[in-house]
Amino acid sequence: MAANGALPILVVVDTDPGWDRVVLTSHRVLHVDPAHPEPLEPVDVAAAVVNLAAPGGLDVLHGLARAPIPVWGCLTVAGAEQAIPLRRVAITTSLRPAERVRSLVRRRQRQRARIVAGGRDAPALLALRRLLAADGLGASLAWDAAQAWDLCELVRPHLVVLDLGLPRTGHDVVARLGLRPFPPDLVLVPHGDDARAFETAFARARRRERLPRRHEALAAMLGQAIAPALRLGRAHG
Repeated sequence: MAANGALPILVVVDTDPGWDRVVLTSHRVLHVDPAHPEPLEPVDVAAAVVNLAAPGGLDVLHGLARAPIPVWGCLTVAGAEQAIPLRRVAITTSLRPAERVRSLVRRRQRQRARIVAGGRDAPALLALRRLLAADGLGASLAWDAAQAWDLCELVRPHLVVLDLGLPRTGHDVVARLGLRPFPPDLVLVPHGDDARAFETAFARARRRERLPRRHEALAAMLGQAIAPALRLGRAHG
């Protein structure tokens, strides 16, 4: 835990240093630039938030796959006062082998969880559904982003596995899921320039509806059960 009554630290990984101006009553916000992965001095870190729209953000998430603290995502752009809060986000380089994706899902969900999986690789998705069924987990499958969103509206999943290269913009699906009262956990497969695509998805969402301000987004994520602060030597895994 944080020493001497100091607030626990919430690390925000983003290229925008404006996060240093965000004030929370429960945590101290510490900005880390994903382009500079040098070690931080050992600090008490309670959780990490990674902006998926920041260049290098998905690489940082991948490196934090086994971090002993909660790792959440968000979407925002430099200079914006708003952010879209996401829940826990994991990165996998491919839907194959399905056993690897299954292991990511099993670390995050219990039996009877509802799952939506969307991707371009139909055989891999079908193999994943069979493996999850053996674990007592049901998965609804989608082949494009519009179908994935429709299934999310119908199923209200606890977790979404999403190939970001889905036709009809998988990045928009992530942004829309983040604006739900109870967003699902995410397992994402990168595709192309995801940072730019997430930046575009954020801009679309901002035109469409009111987005939470940055401090509101962090507070929403911290509303989840949070593990005690653990001592980390590096913010980047």
